[in-house]
Amino acid sequence: MHNEIQGIVAILGEENIHHKLVNERDLEELTREGLPKKALQALAADLAEDKPVSHVIYKIVPEATYKRRSKLMSQEVSEKAIRIARLISLGSYILGSKKNAIAFLTRKHKLLDNRKPYEAALSEVGARRVEDLLWKIFYGISA
Repeated sequence: MHNEIQGIVAILGEENIHHKLVNERDLEELTREGLPKKALQALAADLAEDKPVSHVIYKIVPEATYKRRSKLMSQEVSEKAIRIARLISLGSYILGSKKNAIAFLTRKHKLLDNRKPYEAALSEVGARRVEDLLWKIFYGISA
């Protein structure tokens, strides 16, 4: 059984989140209050591959905005980060490991207009497209 909330906490780093996340309401509260910068850094480190972590961070949030924030990110940036963490969690479940999920999310995909899935997931609609691809893989439908 896949526990999405636990997966998100593991990806963002339990030590980086100063909330106990048990359900969607807790996740929504964290999003409203703002995700700690360290949690965003942990997420970006997973996706950076051979590039600097800042390369991924600045795709999620503009550099000037990131540098201006001292500890907590805005709700908009928090939503993007949690959306991507949710896809890593789902991908880990469907593809068998976090390593496989990261590989999937960081490789360009033809059904996403040759964009990396994590980049497509910066928008809600793009994230739904990525999620659909993952479920197609799960159910053995050509993706």
